[in-house]
Amino acid sequence: MNPLAPTVIVPYSGNSAFCEVALRAAAAAGFVTVDLNDLAEFSSNEWELFAGGYSHSSLNSVAFEMLCFKRYFRVKAFAERARIESFIMIDTDVMLFPAALSQAEALFERMKSDRCVALLSVVVRPKEFWHASPHCSFWTFAGLEQFVAYLLNLSSCPEAMSDLVASNRSLRNYTGFSDMVALGAWMNANSLVRSILDVPSAGLWDHNITMSAQNSRRYVSSFGSKVVLVLGDGRPLAFEWSGWRPKATTVNNLHLQGKAKLAMRLIDQKKTVAANLLLAVLGLAKWVRQLFRSAQRAAS
Repeated sequence: MNPLAPTVIVPYSGNSAFCEVALRAAAAAGFVTVDLNDLAEFSSNEWELFAGGYSHSSLNSVAFEMLCFKRYFRVKAFAERARIESFIMIDTDVMLFPAALSQAEALFERMKSDRCVALLSVVVRPKEFWHASPHCSFWTFAGLEQFVAYLLNLSSCPEAMSDLVASNRSLRNYTGFSDMVALGAWMNANSLVRSILDVPSAGLWDHNITMSAQNSRRYVSSFGSKVVLVLGDGRPLAFEWSGWRPKATTVNNLHLQGKAKLAMRLIDQKKTVAANLLLAVLGLAKWVRQLFRSAQRAAS
């Protein structure tokens, strides 16, 4: 492994078979990997300040949201101690592939020249989007410092928190204050924070494998999930529509969110047919549930 390769940090808590796959995939792609499996035990003065002022409004549990927020403080503490100036942070359900290495190096160079402090993932970018995702995010240490400071300001200033919640409450699919809502608001207020999907880069940076489109890009899918082919050498391909013809696109990463993470081991083992079949079945089940709920609403 090249010690000068970009660093991938995975902060989480507890035993995770999926994290094992995520770390192995990142290492196989040539990244330096950092396994931070101590979120539950971690604490710092900054974290205690944030936690003390945190006001819960999410539909998710308090414990879940607190772990989501804590990862930024944990990664900041690690990066500061290790003197890492730039890094990628991924969730435990993200797989990085060999094509991602050169693209990541190019993105970090682009960030440096543009003075960009973070690249996040935002699929739809209306004038006022309500959240950004950190599932596969590119950071400078300065950017993470700024975001932690932003969180501390929110937790210490009830007016700022109330304004943020009020401005998001009427937006579609808003489920309460979360780290993704905070990231979206921070991104809106900071011109040096951008969407990875808006930065020119070869290949697919996947926001969610269960979504067949990313902004203006459309992909061959089966019941909503992108169809992925893993070649014998481990390189995965997706298929992007170009007019009426699909063209093969190199995959930099896959985000196998929710039940889709069950396909991680299959993809890791290059069992592509089984992985695509599983994702299609999950997509079909989701479609049936949505159809049933729509029928219930129409009947009520």
